Amino acid sequence: MHYINRSSHLGNLLLLFIFSFLSVFCFLLLITDNNRPVCYESLCILPLSFTIFSWIFYKIYFVIPSNMGISLIVILYFVRDVLSPLVMYMGDYNSTISVGINENTIYAIFLVVYENLIVFACLYFCVINNANSKVYELPNYKEITKKGKRIYVILVITMLIVLTICIHYTPQLLISYRPITEINDQHFANMEDGYIVKKYGTSFSLKLSLVIGNYIMRIALLIVPATLIVLIHNFKNNRITKYLALIICFFPFLYIGGAIGRSLIYTICLILLRDSLYNPKSLNKHIVFVAMLGFIAIIVYWTTRDLENGFDYTGMSKRFSSYFSSVNIVSGVYNLPRNIEYRFRYFIFDYITTLPFGNTIFGTAGETTVQPFFNMYNDSQGQIPPTIAMGYYYFGSLLAPVYSVLFSLVAFRAGEKIRCKDFDNPFQFARLMYTIFTFSMGIIMYNIEITMTNTLCILLPMAIMEKIAYEK
Repeated sequence: MHYINRSSHLGNLLLLFIFSFLSVFCFLLLITDNNRPVCYESLCILPLSFTIFSWIFYKIYFVIPSNMGISLIVILYFVRDVLSPLVMYMGDYNSTISVGINENTIYAIFLVVYENLIVFACLYFCVINNANSKVYELPNYKEITKKGKRIYVILVITMLIVLTICIHYTPQLLISYRPITEINDQHFANMEDGYIVKKYGTSFSLKLSLVIGNYIMRIALLIVPATLIVLIHNFKNNRITKYLALIICFFPFLYIGGAIGRSLIYTICLILLRDSLYNPKSLNKHIVFVAMLGFIAIIVYWTTRDLENGFDYTGMSKRFSSYFSSVNIVSGVYNLPRNIEYRFRYFIFDYITTLPFGNTIFGTAGETTVQPFFNMYNDSQGQIPPTIAMGYYYFGSLLAPVYSVLFSLVAFRAGEKIRCKDFDNPFQFARLMYTIFTFSMGIIMYNIEITMTNTLCILLPMAIMEKIAYEK
């Protein structure tokens, strides 16, 4: 069983012990805190349950970092179940949702624990069943058919021509994008694509141009630099192209949209694509190293960006709670109306709103979508309804983790393809990496709507382009 090799478990066991130690430490701090609010008296269950599940399903740690999907999912659960309660402890339990938390928080805690149990159990059985998966030789990209690469480049150029036409006709398309140098505390957030379309799409042709341009822009920021990295890899001077490819990896930071995290994820995917070309033998080590650096960077920047005099633990507590879908945010689902009409409507809206021109085709442009619906009943603003919360809202307690399980399985399969080197071209590698981030974060940081949007607007077009170019 080369997948679970007992001779190389020292590092995995060390990670398990470190996570367990921190979890127990957090548990002890929370359970002995006499100043915690009544609604958070059971918050200590989260870090304790994470430790218990980690040891029950300890074999999932043995595939870290070889399976990037499992690696990222475990890290995200650790952040939500251990680090987030720890930061709440330091920040006087400051959080986003205030409506009904005294009654609902205990239910949210057990719902989050239940999701953690089901997801870890599913991943455990996936690891056991794939223990003897065949590992292929990494493809030699220089020997891959030139015809496929040429067709892919033609598709990218065609896409850029359409994007240029859209920008010329509706220059407002670029309002929601700015370089990283223009991001500071006063202008940290930016206008979302939907707001731009709503404000400037005053006619059918203008709206068409803005919507098509936004879709293409999301794809282009990943595949254009990826294409350049692949093309220069064929040049003879390996040293120069290696450093030039590294510079190209940071291209997404020149056009950061309303979702800042997307540019960071694109950059990580591009760096890993570069690694697969220039350092294929050390790819797995570089995957976890780069991903961890990127993940730490996003946490530190988001939680400390408005510091002036020391650490603002109260602000950190609220942002951790918000970004990582803590039990406080999950508790908001219990404030939503429970009648079947609402539940069915927003279940359908999760799919309609992610389809290109879905609101126009199905006549739902004037309807309230899931996010404003969630915030309206929780007296909050801009909060993303968590995946497990909406799973509970749609399917009830028992089937609440349905989406979480599906997302974790997709992330696992994409991680397996990379671990087994089961991909045919470098563009597929980039797509698999973005798949891992999309669906892993879809469980904790994103939600159903965002995950489906990334799938239909970025991953699906990339897959279609690969199929056209490489006929697979």
